[in-house]
Amino acid sequence: MKNNQIFLIVLIVSLFSIQLFAQKNKKVTNPPQPAATCYPTHWWPGMQWNKVQVLVKGKTEGFNRQEVMIEYPGVSVEKVTPLENSMYYAIDLSIAPDAKPGTVVFNFIQPASGKKKTITTPVEWPLKTALQTVIPPTTALQACSTNR
Repeated sequence: MKNNQIFLIVLIVSLFSIQLFAQKNKKVTNPPQPAATCYPTHWWPGMQWNKVQVLVKGKTEGFNRQEVMIEYPGVSVEKVTPLENSMYYAIDLSIAPDAKPGTVVFNFIQPASGKKKTITTPVEWPLKTALQTVIPPTTALQACSTNR
């Protein structure tokens, strides 16, 4: 009887120790946060008005001192305006009618200075098809209804 009690205690302590060890060594991985946020969050190729101004908010002071480059077929940069707040850019884009849906990558380039290397920070901005955008049914109904 006493052996059974000792065995039971050892078993419980062992299971508890394993559980603590597993929790201690379990790494919590958060997805990497983007270096900047774009507004509007996306756009659609083929719109009647093919010009869009994207407001880009960086995460650090001096973000808007970097050079901006885009290499995406059908999307061209018309104008880059660093705003007074050094965390913001206004980027005027022209989107060709035949541009394909996909992910436009803004490359923000901090040129090398002194011993520092050139740093390129990519920020993704999607071009979506009209079918990828879902309008909540209540919003669609509100837009169609008339107030009398």
